[in-house]
Amino acid sequence: MGKSAWAILVAGVCIAAASGWAWQASAQTQQRQSFDLISSNVGAQVATTLRQNMDLVATARAMVATNPNTGNEQFVQFMTAVDASTRYKNSVGVFYIEQVPQSQLGAFWASTGSAILGTTGSGQVVPPGPRPQYCLLHASALQVVGLGIFSAGAVIPAGTDYCATPAASRIFQAAVDSDQILVTSLSSALSITKASLHLPEVSNLPPAAQRALATFFRSDVVVAPVYRIGAPVITVADRRSALLGWALDVLDTRGIVSEGLGTSGFAATLSHQNPGSALLTLIHTGQGQQKSAYTKTIQTDIDGQWMITLSGSPPRGGISPFGQGILVGVAVLVMSVLLFALVWVLSRSRTNALALVEEKTGQLVHQALHDSLTGLPNRALIVDRAEQLLARSTRQRLQVGALFLDLDNFKAINDGLGHAAGDHLLKAVGARVSSVLRASDTVGRLGGDEFVVLVEGDSLDVGPELVAERLIEVLREPYVLDELSGVPLTVTASIGIALGARPSADEMLRDADVALYEAKAAGKNCYRVFRSEMQHAVTDRLELEMDLRSALENEQFFVVYQPIFDLEHETVAAVEALLRWHHPTRGVVAPDAFIPIAEETGLIVPIGLWVLTEACQQAEKWHRLGKPLGMSVNISGRQLGRDDLVDHVREALALSGLEPGFLTLEITETTLMRDADATSRRLRILKDIGVRIAIDDFGTGYSSLAYLRQFPVDALKIDRSFITGIADSSESGALIHTLIQLGKTLHLETLAEGIEDQAQLKRLQREQCDTGQGFLFARPLNVAAMEQFLGVGHADLTGRLAPDG
Repeated sequence: MGKSAWAILVAGVCIAAASGWAWQASAQTQQRQSFDLISSNVGAQVATTLRQNMDLVATARAMVATNPNTGNEQFVQFMTAVDASTRYKNSVGVFYIEQVPQSQLGAFWASTGSAILGTTGSGQVVPPGPRPQYCLLHASALQVVGLGIFSAGAVIPAGTDYCATPAASRIFQAAVDSDQILVTSLSSALSITKASLHLPEVSNLPPAAQRALATFFRSDVVVAPVYRIGAPVITVADRRSALLGWALDVLDTRGIVSEGLGTSGFAATLSHQNPGSALLTLIHTGQGQQKSAYTKTIQTDIDGQWMITLSGSPPRGGISPFGQGILVGVAVLVMSVLLFALVWVLSRSRTNALALVEEKTGQLVHQALHDSLTGLPNRALIVDRAEQLLARSTRQRLQVGALFLDLDNFKAINDGLGHAAGDHLLKAVGARVSSVLRASDTVGRLGGDEFVVLVEGDSLDVGPELVAERLIEVLREPYVLDELSGVPLTVTASIGIALGARPSADEMLRDADVALYEAKAAGKNCYRVFRSEMQHAVTDRLELEMDLRSALENEQFFVVYQPIFDLEHETVAAVEALLRWHHPTRGVVAPDAFIPIAEETGLIVPIGLWVLTEACQQAEKWHRLGKPLGMSVNISGRQLGRDDLVDHVREALALSGLEPGFLTLEITETTLMRDADATSRRLRILKDIGVRIAIDDFGTGYSSLAYLRQFPVDALKIDRSFITGIADSSESGALIHTLIQLGKTLHLETLAEGIEDQAQLKRLQREQCDTGQGFLFARPLNVAAMEQFLGVGHADLTGRLAPDG
């Protein structure tokens, strides 16, 4: 035994050294993860602000393209309407510089001179001299924090030909040739200096104006070419011919980066690369560390290339990783010495050895019945105590109950913040639940983020609902986790309650789980008490899921087709394929009842392939009968998330012989943004095949110009909720006008769904919406009814809408 003690001591020294090194490496890894998390948050905030300002200049461009005579007053109204001081506070101002041919210079001064000159000019071009064309300021709106929004006409001299400046001419021409929104330094591009402005002495200006002036000169400018609506802009020659001018957004990039950094203490460099140009460093700011421990570069998905490079070390409290490693090594060494002493003593006392064995056995029994993370009873012990609870309720006629508790959206927290943060949160939840219950009640963890509370007698006298409300309230209070550097995290929970005796513990827990499912379906952050009909609903859903698994094999699915009309000529242009299920006993099941189940189970993938193949074959059949209609097919999120979607589309086109240009895949906005990079890659492959892409339910999801530029989109399908009030609501009418004009500016087809009366149709025709569908034209039709509607095999009907609808 003495030799064994010395062997333990030697091994302990080795283990202490290894443990210290491993702990130091782990602490350094955690520090790096903390830096990456903070850096990602900073990068995301900066990218979001940049994306918003890209949208601002794109919206200004669309406004000018729609009305080339837009002046100062309209620009000021525009900045006020979009609440620029709050939403775009880093935008110093927006400008419209018009390209004016020499032959039209007189007309330009005659129509806009009085509006833009103010007191700053007399209609003379600077520098003077004849040139083929001039780049002159047409309209502007400056934003000064503390002073408001006003025209720049009284400050910036009118008549300056910015194309006479080589730097400005290059960036303007590059924006047109590349058809991109470009970024450059304001002072270098436009050569605007303090001396060139009409200003009093800077010292005489109000403090707010002095700060705004300093911001203005250190800003960068975003340049977006403006083209005539309807003109082709495919080639460089097309774009130069269709060019009206340029929309500019003067951007305080230093302010954007400073706000993103906040109190992180990092140093940041913001760079941008225009197509075909070298990387341009726009701003370097932040104190950072004297010796930066880490550096991270984040590249955004905005037009061109924005890169944010952050450096520094995350805030560190307490002992350094090296010091922590030393302490751990010392602690393990101390434990080894104690274990050496213990074995040495035990070698002289068999009684002490037997006592130690008994103690360790007790620990193993405890570990077998308790959760290793929270220390709470595990499933085995919970089931045993539930059986005892039910037995006591029978003998003593006690009221008993089980509360099944589940955290809302825990998976997102665990995946986003890391498993360490998730484990700390679960321990905190277990402690809070235990703190609000009696000692006689049982709190256990079944696994994951699922907890069970067993209550009886007095705990239920006040009512199970109050017990659940108390638990929900205490769990809703913010948590402060070390992984979040002191930032509070708010988490909600859903609870299912099963009351009264049951034949077994498994049945009690099962009923509580069913009630929890109802609480989740009701919107989460609430509780539900089990009722017998809940079990019926769960059973019904399971039966429906089982029937759905065999529906495709048993040929129970069929497709109906709803016509899509060319609104200008009121003729059928295409059809949309819609899935239906004819259940052998339930009849026709509504899509809303079975498609969500198909999505959850993954059955939507083979079902979607069947619909795609069926629709392509039907379209080709109608083509052979003289009806060359387009075919639209809805693509689910599950299908879009798989690489074999491209193979499925190729297979359906090959089997049917349908030309790819007649097939349109409809994808919802929210589905597009689940994995933007992978989605963009798959859609570009489909575009290379020749298939068209449409965004379904447009306006109800992400609704950003940024993703319209990122994805290869051909059409926008305006959601029916916007069409409903178009005829009698000025707000709905204005929104529809904006969406349609946006489509025209971006050269996208616009399709309105849900047209139900003539007033809606006439308004959409006045707005020049391209296509539409709805009950005014036709409901979804089976193949026979659709062929009769098209006049296939009968007199050649045009499908023209009758006057009465």
